[in-house]
Amino acid sequence: FLQNLQEHLLHHFAIQWQGPSLVEDHPRFEAVMDATRVFFKNHRIYSHKIMRVRYMTYDVRRGEDVLHIDGDVCNIMIANPKFKGSKGQDRVGDKDISPYLYARVLGIYHGEVGYSGELSPGVGRPLFFWVRWYDTISKSETGSTLPLDCVRFRDIRAPNATGFVNAVDVLRAAHIIPRFSHGKLYPTGQGLSKIARDGADWCQYYVNRFADQDMFMRYQIGFAVGHTTGPIALTWMKMLDSFQSQVPVV
Repeated sequence: FLQNLQEHLLHHFAIQWQGPSLVEDHPRFEAVMDATRVFFKNHRIYSHKIMRVRYMTYDVRRGEDVLHIDGDVCNIMIANPKFKGSKGQDRVGDKDISPYLYARVLGIYHGEVGYSGELSPGVGRPLFFWVRWYDTISKSETGSTLPLDCVRFRDIRAPNATGFVNAVDVLRAAHIIPRFSHGKLYPTGQGLSKIARDGADWCQYYVNRFADQDMFMRYQIGFAVGHTTGPIALTWMKMLDSFQSQVPVV
């Protein structure tokens, strides 16, 4: 837990203080940075049970989801970096790549964190989640004809089964529904981790994109706030480019 958290916070501070170029230069980054130098003031981090995630809806209004790690609303969605193509365009036609990544929140934390090394001095106060990742199942494997994405938990014994997510990267709470026809992963209810509560896991889950109108629009790429591809978004971008080309330079 501690080692993975220090590595996550190291990348967080490197981007915040030195810019993304430092992180992209992997050999230099590994040579000059040491995750063990990430320290916590008074050797403490603080946990929370509840957090409010605020977002902008598709019709440019304010929305809010309330996450509770001991309740049903404990799943989140973040943007999938692999959904972007080599030229930065959304891979809308690729059905095997979901535009979002999904995870279950195991813990909500903040702390006063700093780095005693080459980075700029100072102490930040990041808010981060400890999560358990879902993996998206391809349509060919699920055999389902429904438009809903299917996911399942990574093996709890895998090194990358859990991880950390910055709170600012969370888009919304996700509505994850068990795929009851496939049954539970542990019929006896005895899992491998009490912290992850994997004894209650189902073999597969559906991601409900029809939970509300805003959630539905997030999967209509190009029709919602922040989308840069799709028929409507491309039309508006072409109109804007045409307008800018006609404006005289003073």
